[in-house]
Amino acid sequence: MEKFNNNHLIYLIPIICGFTAANMYYVQPLAPVISSELMVSYERASMLYSFALTGNALSLFFIIPLGDFYSKRKLISLLYFLSTMSLLIFFITKSYYLLSASAVLIGTGTSAIPLITAGLSKLQGGTRYIGRIMAGVLTGILFSRFLSSMLSEIWGWKSVYALSALVMFMSGIILFKDYPAPDNKEVKTHASYFHILFLNIRGLTQDSVIRHYCFNAFAIMFLFSAFWSNVSMYLTTAFHFSQTQVGLFSLTGVAGASSALFSSRILEIINYRNNILFFLVVASLLAMGFSGNHLSITVAGALLIDAFIQLIHVNNQRGLFLSCQGNEARAASCYMMSFVTGGAIGGFISSYLYAIFGWNVVLISCAIITMIPLFIKTKTRENFNEPN
Repeated sequence: MEKFNNNHLIYLIPIICGFTAANMYYVQPLAPVISSELMVSYERASMLYSFALTGNALSLFFIIPLGDFYSKRKLISLLYFLSTMSLLIFFITKSYYLLSASAVLIGTGTSAIPLITAGLSKLQGGTRYIGRIMAGVLTGILFSRFLSSMLSEIWGWKSVYALSALVMFMSGIILFKDYPAPDNKEVKTHASYFHILFLNIRGLTQDSVIRHYCFNAFAIMFLFSAFWSNVSMYLTTAFHFSQTQVGLFSLTGVAGASSALFSSRILEIINYRNNILFFLVVASLLAMGFSGNHLSITVAGALLIDAFIQLIHVNNQRGLFLSCQGNEARAASCYMMSFVTGGAIGGFISSYLYAIFGWNVVLISCAIITMIPLFIKTKTRENFNEPN
């Protein structure tokens, strides 16, 4: 098994992947500013986030399998070039329609991350590298809202996209030059590519276990997107927050998601039961929805919701892979597709709900979606103990 000898890149790749994942999330706290500056409705401004997730979902389905047929190094570099150009378009244009198209391409470029991890997984110590990358991705997503809010206050809302375009350009050069995975020399037919696509669809439609965890993934990402896509507007209107204050509020998500560091112990205590976590999510949402405009409750709710989402996400993947041994890759593909699709739909629907009915209805709709898994009964292994 090939060894990864580039010590600098070992630590640089997680940082690169963190910035790459952040590209889709910069827009979340900026919707009120975009709505004002472009003179478009709030719901249309919020849809830019859904467009990015849509591009990511499509690329996960159609582009990731290409990594088995073409050079991963070249494909990754091409995606980083696409990210650079789409971020520059996002920075330069004043047209809402060009912003929408570039948002889709930004999401497409983000699919470079699973290609990077796929190549590293085959190297000696691959599990350790993947763990670092996932930590980098999570950190990038959580700090993205803080970074875009702070830069918006200093240099304008588009400044973060100019900075990110430069980072993506440099990252593409670094990965093209030093990415350690060898080019794939195995010859495969186009028929096998379409067969992979067919297996992904069949796994979702015919395997009840995969479908169970996929809906869980859909529900938690629906919640995540709906909450964080609209909370900036809620804070701005209800508490008159500035973009700096919105950015500082977003750090509650970082604190909440840090529960992932203790996920093994927490999940062991609750015997790996997702139902307990979903119940706590619903309780947190309803508490916020029926408590009125209290900042302290909103802060506590944001912290708890992100904590429970991370724990469910970890437990989902653990249960999925235990239940689908031998079909892990197909199961993971279906899971991530559902995860991202939930985010796209959650961001889209919630922006209209907020514009028409307000914040409390967004919270109640999230509670309804996350309540559904409590009533779905499927034979899974989510409460089995870890194998020794």
